[in-house]
Amino acid sequence: LNLPGGFPQAGPLPNWMGGMA
Repeated sequence: LNLPGGFPQAGPLPNWMGGMA
């Protein structure tokens, strides 16, 4: 996944999860 969030996929959490958080 590579949605506008700011955090790349680096674990069980997808990109959008890191960006939303």
